[in-house]
Amino acid sequence: MRSVRNSKAGRQRTILYHRAAIFVSRRPYLLIGRDFNCVLHPSDTTGHFQPSRALSEMIRGLEIHNTWKQNPARPTYTYYSPHGGTRLDRLYITSEIQRKMGIEIMPAAFTDHYAVAIRITVQNTDLQRARVRWKMDPILINDKHPIKRISSEWVKWQTHKRHYPDITMWWERCVKKRLPILIRREQYERNKNYKIMENHLYQCIYDILLSDIPEPAKLPALQRYKAKIVRLHARRMEKVMLDNNAQDRM
Repeated sequence: MRSVRNSKAGRQRTILYHRAAIFVSRRPYLLIGRDFNCVLHPSDTTGHFQPSRALSEMIRGLEIHNTWKQNPARPTYTYYSPHGGTRLDRLYITSEIQRKMGIEIMPAAFTDHYAVAIRITVQNTDLQRARVRWKMDPILINDKHPIKRISSEWVKWQTHKRHYPDITMWWERCVKKRLPILIRREQYERNKNYKIMENHLYQCIYDILLSDIPEPAKLPALQRYKAKIVRLHARRMEKVMLDNNAQDRM
């Protein structure tokens, strides 16, 4: 922070310079992990070494330390290329995190980097969870059964208007409270049926594998049930395509 004098107005105004919010606010426990795409020490790479000044300033400013202790004799890297190996993926924690139970680097199938997994314990185990924002499953709109159920309940709710002084209070105290409960119940039944069907299809696959029929005869049946599982998951994922932008669907 520094003060700058405005010569025209003859007044002093204060300008606060800061970086991202993560550098301003300090939480009791801080854990930062990502692909930093840079290195700090020669043991972090087999190629050309050039330390990152920005990463060094972040570590010093936030008072965090690296969770992985690199062994110079047997270095471990998280990214491999034709030019060599580099440890680009790191986890940093504050000293308030009491104990590191273990850390390891393991392969991950969904990325060309290796994953860094850490197990830690903290002193305060009283975690406060924020209220979950309820969101209706948009698939229910295209399902005849829940629409029919809502229509039937809507007729009943309309008969309760006489118990309220105006339509606004009827909506707030009657419909607005009962409608989410009804929809959640339908969503619960829908998810339950999906799970029952999924377990049934997998059980059919297990039964085929354990049966005494010839191996060549098993393949068509296995492919048929696998295709059913794929279609079942595709129906469950339709809501992702309906209520998200194109860049968020991945």
